[in-house]
Amino acid sequence: MKAWIIRQPGGPDQFSLEEVDRPEPRPGWALIRIRAFGLNRSEWFTRNGDSPSVQFPRVLGIECVGELVDGGGLDIKTGSTVAAIMGGMGREFDGSYAEYTLVPHACVSIVNQTALGEFSRAAGNAADHAWFPAYRA
Repeated sequence: MKAWIIRQPGGPDQFSLEEVDRPEPRPGWALIRIRAFGLNRSEWFTRNGDSPSVQFPRVLGIECVGELVDGGGLDIKTGSTVAAIMGGMGREFDGSYAEYTLVPHACVSIVNQTALGEFSRAAGNAADHAWFPAYRA
């Protein structure tokens, strides 16, 4: 699999896209095929070396959404859309700047696709109403 690895603190030039082994499923941990991940300020701090507990090399990323490949005993159906967040992701163990991640069960939640679609449509509609009047002004 491909993963963005940072081997030492520094600027964005410290990241390298590398081919690495896909994590192996194990009990108590869920293997997720990542479809999206966030970029946030805490990862910027970590990248710059401002997270002293982080050991390098590391795959950063404290959140993701994707498909459950192997639940490792988790009571969620394989193939379900799940989200994973924090709990040591990208700090204590490799995170979401990759095609797959392996996270403890406590980090994983199932995503309600129907509610997500309704939220997306509502958010898009609200953004349209806010953007177009502001654009015209």
